[in-house]
Amino acid sequence: MSVPNFHLHFRTVTDTSPMQYLKSTRLHQALMLRNDLTAAKTAYLVGYESASQFSRDFKRFFGRTPLVEVKRMKQAYALPEPATLRLSCHRTDVREHWRREPRAGPARSVRAVVHDRQQADRYLHQLLRPCGTSPSKVRLSPACMG
Repeated sequence: MSVPNFHLHFRTVTDTSPMQYLKSTRLHQALMLRNDLTAAKTAYLVGYESASQFSRDFKRFFGRTPLVEVKRMKQAYALPEPATLRLSCHRTDVREHWRREPRAGPARSVRAVVHDRQQADRYLHQLLRPCGTSPSKVRLSPACMG
């Protein structure tokens, strides 16, 4: 098959030239790389010889520079900071149980880092099971879940 004939068939199937297809593939591959790489390192990994050419093509294709895209992706897909759960027990029977059996639970209040409400509930159940108190009878401090 001749080169012009290949280009014609390729364009018929993909609606783009082979070079544009290759650029598109490389740029989409660059988006999937970990965002702690520099633009030069990313350019090299996806097959560009020039970091500046990679940046120009990236901006032309996606409408923003690689640096702006990395910042946008970090904000969009960042995990939320874990909240600190503060549990204060104001019920006398629970405090007495903890005083009598120190291994059964914390002395009076406890802090734990939790990532969501479900994790906080599981932690409360584990903490209060030894003294037979329902987590619904224990007050969480107002700042407990961010």
